[in-house]
Amino acid sequence: MESSQPETPIASIRVGVNRLDSVMNLSGEVLLTRARLERLSQEFVELTELLEASRQRLLKTSTEFSERYANPRFNVLEEEAPAPEDSAGRTELAENVREVFSELEFDRYDDLSLLSRGVQEMTADLSEIGVQMETLTRTFRRETEVFEKITRNLRLEAGRLRLVPVGRFYQRLRRQVRQTAQATGKGVRLELTGENVEVDNLVLDGLADSLIHLVNNAVVHGIEDAATRAARGKPSDGVVRLSARRRGNSLILEVQDDGNGINIEGVKRKAVERGLRTQEEVDRLSRDLAAELVFLPGLSTAESVTDRAGRGVGMDVVYAAIRRLKGTVSISSEPGSARGSRCASPRASSSRTSWPSTSPERTSPFQAKPCAPFAASPR
Repeated sequence: MESSQPETPIASIRVGVNRLDSVMNLSGEVLLTRARLERLSQEFVELTELLEASRQRLLKTSTEFSERYANPRFNVLEEEAPAPEDSAGRTELAENVREVFSELEFDRYDDLSLLSRGVQEMTADLSEIGVQMETLTRTFRRETEVFEKITRNLRLEAGRLRLVPVGRFYQRLRRQVRQTAQATGKGVRLELTGENVEVDNLVLDGLADSLIHLVNNAVVHGIEDAATRAARGKPSDGVVRLSARRRGNSLILEVQDDGNGINIEGVKRKAVERGLRTQEEVDRLSRDLAAELVFLPGLSTAESVTDRAGRGVGMDVVYAAIRRLKGTVSISSEPGSARGSRCASPRASSSRTSWPSTSPERTSPFQAKPCAPFAASPR
């Protein structure tokens, strides 16, 4: 057997958020500079077009001048003299031309001819300059396109510096579930997927407490004790799942449990007892809308108060935290039955949140947008 070579560890360093922000700001300035260069390139094009238009006008003027003034007597003769029918007539025409032109007039003709040729040469020079200008403009535009590609890659890579894998948080979650299961005397198996899905570090930090509460909520309120599960034909250990996945430019986090679901009637009753809703209001609610009452402040269906349940503090805090991250949250439940197209195991309840990858203080410059759906079964 060939011995496998140990993988070379990836070198890493800690970088402060302020430095990352500086890199992002600088990359933004580079993009602005590129935009200014693009405008200059467009001005080059416009100047080239103006230069060509001026060259055309000069060429037209030079041609008209040459035709009108360079050979004035010849033009007159061509217009007035009859066409010679034989060589004798042509000889007579040549004699007439010599009689018409004096020596001074020939000198004047030479000056006009020189001026005409000079104008034509300037026109040719302008044409050559225009060609060079056009070539320079094309080269400049190619360079700005390369510059744009480099700056966009720079901004993308700088944005990725803020991304961390969701799995970094999973170890903390495992400890929390283990402690909660021991405190409640329940057997719970935590299943985690999507460890390598990346999310903005600030967003993940903002989600940490909400995720912990949702998972704790699933253990405390959702998972039944071993005796109840056995009576319902379920394995003694309950299952709580946390999955992370991409959907387009969004990240979806979902918590699921195979417990008994939300006690919808209990939630309605507690909402009325605490004066959060009237009886008439809760009676009009559908099952899904009634499940969302768990996000009301001060609502809990726990029969006794412990350090983990019954204090009326929790899901409303989760909801507020998610809203601060510009997220959305929804919740659904079916008592004692499976639900969820993506889950092979029964899912009694689920709640979902999602948000773009923007922290409350700033907008993330890259398009890796974290969103998170959670599933819990608060009662």
